[in-house]
Parts: sequence; C-alpha cells; structure tokens
Amino acid sequence: MHVAQRVRRAFPGVRIDWLVQRGFEPVLAHHPSIDRLVSFDRRGLGRDLKRGKPSSLLRLLSELREARYDAVIDAQGLLRSALLARASGARRSFGFADAQEGARLLYRHRVAAARTLHAVERMDRLAAEAVRGLGGTPENATPDLTLHADAQEAAGLRQDPRFRLVPPIIIAPTSRWAGKRWPIDRFVELARRLLRAGEYPLAIVGAPNEREQCRPLLELAETDTRVVDLVGSINMERWLALLSIARVVVACDSAALHAAVGLGRPTVALFGPTRTDLVGPWQREHEVLQHLQGITLRPGDHKDGSLGRELMARITADEAHAAVVDCLRAERGA
Repeated sequence: MHVAQRVRRAFPGVRIDWLVQRGFEPVLAHHPSIDRLVSFDRRGLGRDLKRGKPSSLLRLLSELREARYDAVIDAQGLLRSALLARASGARRSFGFADAQEGARLLYRHRVAAARTLHAVERMDRLAAEAVRGLGGTPENATPDLTLHADAQEAAGLRQDPRFRLVPPIIIAPTSRWAGKRWPIDRFVELARRLLRAGEYPLAIVGAPNEREQCRPLLELAETDTRVVDLVGSINMERWLALLSIARVVVACDSAALHAAVGLGRPTVALFGPTRTDLVGPWQREHEVLQHLQGITLRPGDHKDGSLGRELMARITADEAHAAVVDCLRAERGA
C-alpha cells in the first residue's frame, strides 16, 4: 500500500489501479491512494490453463490493455506478475533487479534493492526509483503501511452486544504453514488465563478450512459466552473491521497479524522459523516473541515443519500472557 501512496504523493493527478487476487479486495478497497481494483481469480486462471481453456486469461489481459497504462510497478517479483506487467502493454515497467524465476528479464527498468533489507524497505525503494524514472521526486518520508477498514462495518461491530461494552481480544491461532503455528494447547491455556481475568471477550478468527486447527479453542466457546467463535463465519470485509476494533491481536505469522499491524492495533506476534528482520512486523519488533538461540534461519525454513514446531514450542503461555497484559496496560495508559 505504501507503494501506491508514494506514487500518489509524487503524482497527485494520476489514476492508480491495483491488481489484486480475488477475495482480497476488502484489504485495499478503502485505501485513499488507490482509484480502482482489478481483481483476478488466480486459482481459476491456473485451472483453466491446465484444461487448455485460456479465455479467462485473455479477458484479464484485454482488461489490462484497454486501460492503456503508462507504467506498471511489479512489487511481487515473480514470473507470473512480471508476465502480467509486460502483457499490460505499459510503456514503462519497473521491478526488482533480483526478481525470481527470470522475472527481472521482463522489466524495462530494473531496480537494485538488497535482499538484506526488510520487505517494506525493498518495496519502498522500488516505488521511489519508479517515481524518479517517471520524472518525479519521491518524498523523503517513512513508509506508511496503514490499512483502512470499512467504517460502517467497524461501527456495526462496536454496537454488537458481544463487543459493545468492551472491545475484544482477538486470537488468530492459524497459519498456512504448520511450522508457523503455536501449539493449540498453549492458545487454550492463554485463553483460560484471560478469561479468569474476566475483562475482555475473546474473538477467535480463522478461515472456514481452518476450523480443525482451532477445534480445542472453539470448544471453549461452547461453554463460555465470552469466547466468540467467528472461524469461517465472517467475510473478509468484516474480518478487517473486527481487527480494526481489537484491544489486542494475538497471532502467529499470518495475514491476521500483518493486517492488525496495518490497522495500528497492538499485537502479540508469535514467530518461529521466520526472518523477522526481513518480513516481520516492520518497526514493531518489540511485539515479537521468538527464540532462535542456537539456530540461524535460512531461506525456506518457514516450510520446515519440524524446525518450526521446535521453535514455536519455545514460546511459553506465561510469556504470551505477560505480553498481552503489557499491551492492555499500555492501551489503558494511552
């Protein structure tokens, strides 16, 4: 999002479109620097191409070409994103000089940005160089990662009887990679401790296909009305609005965690086999719980389930609970 914002500040009058995978539109729909979202069904495109049916891809390419873009910035840096950037017909395209899968060969302008930089800083450098390449002057400003939830959705949630008196603590126990998951019994122990304090409702969030990951936590909701089971029952727009009103968000390395950071909510970030200096919560390192003593992480370690489970098990329920309590005290102090 800060890529679009940097371009907007340099060129206030231009139209900025964002290509987004279908289903994730609510994350960007209310961003003031983005004029239009162009959504596509990534999985559907893949299925169609495997069946020898390119019609959906051709429709997407036609939509991109009809827009007659002056420039494209590829912040993803993969072959498929570079191919779409090139196929758009834009006269100028910008991407990372070290983009993977041969993607760098498809850009007309290649931007050097060391992989030792945090992902936020890499993308910000890409945007700044694109602004220069387009004849503008990038502002000397800190990247702004702010996300914007739907204001009406957030207002409705604040009137929800379950959250009207006290904003919830949100627990997001899931992650795509098994090695990034904190043991579910620790989440249960943390939830029980928070319930004993009795101050805040607990909202459990996750995707429909993640209910099994959450099962022991959801069993608490069957016996305690202060635990609100929202796993798989709310759309992404409401999910984003819920995160925006949270008192604290407790999460593994997942979309919920990074969205909470973008929404400016306090987090307790549970990390295992992830290089937080590269892709962790930017400038929020103090919220991270991680114990790497004796282990140096390598690229791809987040896919190593055995290593991940070892590292995640090093985080105790005691320290997670203490971190939540610290967040709540800081919120009260603010």
